[in-house]
Amino acid sequence: MVLGVSSASYGSGNERADYQGLHTGFSYRLTWFGIDALVPAYRLTRLGGTQYGVGDIVLSARGTVLSLLGGRLTSGLEVAVMVPTGNAEKGLGMGRAMSMPGSWLTLTQGLVLFRAQLGYAVMHGQRATQDSHHAASSAPHPIVNPMNQSELQHALTVALSLASNLSVHLRWFGALPVADEFGSPRQIVAGGGEIGLGALDLSAELQLPVVGDPFRCKLALQLGANF
Repeated sequence: MVLGVSSASYGSGNERADYQGLHTGFSYRLTWFGIDALVPAYRLTRLGGTQYGVGDIVLSARGTVLSLLGGRLTSGLEVAVMVPTGNAEKGLGMGRAMSMPGSWLTLTQGLVLFRAQLGYAVMHGQRATQDSHHAASSAPHPIVNPMNQSELQHALTVALSLASNLSVHLRWFGALPVADEFGSPRQIVAGGGEIGLGALDLSAELQLPVVGDPFRCKLALQLGANF
């Protein structure tokens, strides 16, 4: 299981805000297959006041379909479903369910790990409610996790192992709107590290957008426990 916290500042037009997130996650792993559940909650502060609430729950499954070079090169498929448990009127949820199928590839070369991911996310139907701070119903939403109604997602990670229990990484990820008139691209660069403490894993990552304005700056910390 994992327990994570995040903090971000947000700015778009005349609006300035910040939010803090707390999420808990549960995973089950086999050699070739895994399932995950992520439950987030947020505190969102902006001009209209402070909102508290649960965000959209994400359920996902992934499986390895190819393993070569003694396991150094692997690839597979994954699918995630975002359940609209967050309040869209408060800016805490999408307002509709989303499906997010994708694929991934990992290559380990010595102390360096390369990972690439490509996926597609699509909302099912139009949003039932709309945050008053977003004029267009299909604009990226919500503030705490802005996404387009239809988008192509990508991520590229390079990680370096410094010791048996310590690694650092750089990550580039984002999305491009697909068939979404009011959609906006977003591209984010991030850097961080992870340390293993027996059955515990502690990680930290700083994220900065270079295209779009999903946030101005975001810091994420996560503690994982393996059983």
